[in-house]
Amino acid sequence: MPVDEAIVDGDTGFVGVNSRLDPSQLQQGFVASAINKRFVNGVAETRAGIKKMPWSNRQPSYDNSVQYNSGDYVLYSGRKVTFSSASNAQSSTEPSFSNSSTSESADGSEAITATSGPASNSLGPYFKATQTINAGTEPIDDSDNSLITGWVDAGSRVFGYGTVFGAGVFRDPAGMEYLIVASNNGTFAAREGVHSVKLTCPDISSEVSFVQCFNVVVMMRGEDLAPLVMRDINSGFVSITQEDTDTDIDENESDGTEPIPNSDHGLFFGNRLLVPHSRDMVGVSDYLNYTRYAPIMSSFRVQQGTDGNITGIQRVNTTTLAVFKSNSIYMVSNIYGNLSDAILDEVTRDFGAISFKSTIPVGNDIWFLSSKLGVCSLSVAANGKVTAVQQPISEPIQPLIDEIDWNRADKAVAATYNNRYYLAVTTKGSSTVNNIILVFDMLQKAWSGYDRGDAVNVKEFIELEYQGKRRLFFLSNDGFINLYDDDLTVCGFVDEKGSSDGGITYQQISDEVITRGYTANNITQKKWRGAEIQISTNDPKFTVSTQYDGPEENGVELATNKSFSRTKYDKPFDKPAYTQTNANNDFFTKYREDYSVKLSDLIIGGVNQTNETGGSDLTLPVGACSVSSRTNQVDCEGNSPAGVWTFNVDDKGFDPDLHQSSTNKYKFRGSGRYVQLKVANTQGRLELNTVKVGALAGENLIRKEV
Repeated sequence: MPVDEAIVDGDTGFVGVNSRLDPSQLQQGFVASAINKRFVNGVAETRAGIKKMPWSNRQPSYDNSVQYNSGDYVLYSGRKVTFSSASNAQSSTEPSFSNSSTSESADGSEAITATSGPASNSLGPYFKATQTINAGTEPIDDSDNSLITGWVDAGSRVFGYGTVFGAGVFRDPAGMEYLIVASNNGTFAAREGVHSVKLTCPDISSEVSFVQCFNVVVMMRGEDLAPLVMRDINSGFVSITQEDTDTDIDENESDGTEPIPNSDHGLFFGNRLLVPHSRDMVGVSDYLNYTRYAPIMSSFRVQQGTDGNITGIQRVNTTTLAVFKSNSIYMVSNIYGNLSDAILDEVTRDFGAISFKSTIPVGNDIWFLSSKLGVCSLSVAANGKVTAVQQPISEPIQPLIDEIDWNRADKAVAATYNNRYYLAVTTKGSSTVNNIILVFDMLQKAWSGYDRGDAVNVKEFIELEYQGKRRLFFLSNDGFINLYDDDLTVCGFVDEKGSSDGGITYQQISDEVITRGYTANNITQKKWRGAEIQISTNDPKFTVSTQYDGPEENGVELATNKSFSRTKYDKPFDKPAYTQTNANNDFFTKYREDYSVKLSDLIIGGVNQTNETGGSDLTLPVGACSVSSRTNQVDCEGNSPAGVWTFNVDDKGFDPDLHQSSTNKYKFRGSGRYVQLKVANTQGRLELNTVKVGALAGENLIRKEV
């Protein structure tokens, strides 16, 4: 009897997601689903972790009635800290504050667990009095965020801004860039390296948006409230008054001009401020003057027999504007002078944009979220011709679009960064607004699936300068500033989640890929017998399972919560286990199963770097550096303080991002026209490189090794 030959299928690389087509119809390199994944150079890898920014702390109100004595510890809010252990309070080194919850005592102090050793700088501002501090003397000088004499920094915690109503970026006349946040606790300005400053501003209790005009920033407060303006951080936000366009000539205050109208958003365009208002009107300020506009001569109506409010405006070119309504789109060209030559053209009545925050330039085009079609595009040709593309960009992920809660879709926000497009939306049944982020890779020209997790909670996307580079952040609905999709995260494989007491907890990123349906170019039923995946990992815990076509076909788990040893070597088989303290200075020795480094492992110069427990100490030398007893930060500026450690030229150090590659083979029995592999990881990081499956064709099959 002849033996049937094995048939093989698989992928040698991955490019993106298509969840609309039947899994068996997908092209090579496409997967049916991906969660918390990025597709980079043919590899499906775990996304970077979300990190809270300690410099984004808000400045809470301070208790001016308390006198502090030398040695007292004080919260950022001004409340005195007591300790659960008297010995820790008397320690010669600064206490480390844990992530445990705090409770307020009857005397107004706050009890918090402390351990010996320097305080962690990642947990938020605490201060220590070095002398008697009279009542009313705050630790921080509000004018420049410097420490007041008599106080020293004793660590930090990260406090959110509270309920956020809007955020934007302000570049002041000196070129300094600030993040502006409006919340129920006040309006704040923040920038890298300093604590937030509370600005002079009327109380905010509803949604706002910000637009930079020249060297000022305007806060749009909706159609019921007049906009505000801020010229510098010290003066804060004030009412807008009409100013002369030409300072050499006194303009006629009775010339028919008015302050710019009320609105929920605006656009700085052609040295003018454009403001949608009154459902279908757009007010245009005077040239070079955002404070004045002529309602008759400098405004236009976008109404061609269509209903719906204006939901967004976007620049097309230097004289052309795209105006979006909920169910239609228009072009307004020749926007200059008194607008007498402006031309209004209808682009489409088939669909429009659901919100202005979801409308964003992407290359030469404009992308937006439509309630009818999903993510759509206005295509701008080289000759300036604008067309509405009927086929939505989101068509390959239509099942995800179908899960959007359209009753809350007006809260959707979009951003572009590093050749990726991001759209934060709310899914049906979610208690969190904008609980997932759809990701499109413009280099791959394919969707990367979506991001989720407890830390995914998007109010606004913000791009800011950070450590010498423009980076993408998002402000969460609970008021924390988060570095997003950036490998510059200290804890690159985990999400940081904030709490009301200023503590930070770490959450592992759970990622998942479901492959296309492998048919081996054979449409008949097959007896599937084996699979192989090549992966690169760092501290993984992954499960591999099969899925078949047909509701009655049950898949099987091929591996369950698989992990790799951080001490065991694959070869030679009898090699002694790795010492996790790195006492033998052999971290980079080949063939160790896993090279991950736990946060709790880190000991530098004898100093614990975190408060995490459960790991083994990884002791490394520190050369030409000292460790501050206050912040644990290494000072490497060439100074020679006491207690300096010296490097040995043979010291090799460590790499916490080092991934180990492995080939994992599985035997199984299953039947189906196609088979899919689901690779899910709940810890650390997993890069999926290749997948291969094998089957025997025909009805009467003889078992054969694949």
